[in-house]
Amino acid sequence: MTEVNPANPVRRTDFEYSYFDDPDATGYQGYAKDHNGDDNYLPWTGAREFCVANNVTSAADWGCAKGYLVEELLAADIDAIGYDVSEYAVAIAKENGLPCSIRDLREAGGGRRVEASFVLGSLMYVDEDELPG
Repeated sequence: MTEVNPANPVRRTDFEYSYFDDPDATGYQGYAKDHNGDDNYLPWTGAREFCVANNVTSAADWGCAKGYLVEELLAADIDAIGYDVSEYAVAIAKENGLPCSIRDLREAGGGRRVEASFVLGSLMYVDEDELPG
């Protein structure tokens, strides 16, 4: 069952199995590196190309989910780290040896200092006034 954020009744707050992989629930219904339910739009390559073109050597992925962007950046020798609120998704990323941990985007100031931060598909779940200054 989807938890409801009292400040915004339509904003989703549960990001576990039902959100990522449950074929009968709303959400991705199977979040995978080669497809994610968004008409196969895969931002991992574009983010890597951005980093390479701009000589970015370190990056953070806020809302990293299962760590696909982190994996892509590490493969390009970019020092990458991922943060997400989903214990389910971060556990999968860690099982795959990726440097991902539980951290809320609204507490971004506590993350490791990097040259670039990516926030793909996560800002819609927070209000602007909740973001760190």
